[in-house]
Amino acid sequence: MQILSRAILPTLCLGLLAIVGCGGAASSPISGEVTFGGNPIPEGDQITISLDANGKAASATPDATGKFTIAKIENGTYKIKVTHYVSAANVPKGKAPTPPQTKDYPDTWTVPGGPYKIDMTSVK
Repeated sequence: MQILSRAILPTLCLGLLAIVGCGGAASSPISGEVTFGGNPIPEGDQITISLDANGKAASATPDATGKFTIAKIENGTYKIKVTHYVSAANVPKGKAPTPPQTKDYPDTWTVPGGPYKIDMTSVK
């Protein structure tokens, strides 16, 4: 009986693993760059890029040169939203600071893929 158990248990475990899978959906890193008319992001401003698809989401904040990386996001096609936070130092004298603005980016991104590029002049 014990010999039979030793033979059946590993087979059942392998069968269950094949049915359930090994760790969920595939994911990949993505990277890219954000510019303003081909120029770097104004110093002090911040950009947040949000990717969303059926409840799957991720976001990144580019560095001072505009480059960003999302280390791991589930593979798929994503709609893009871009939020721009204008630094108080970049607000013209006598003008009130503007609240952060979130806008839809016209393209979708497919993961895996990239590197991607966003020029803020094309974000409406």
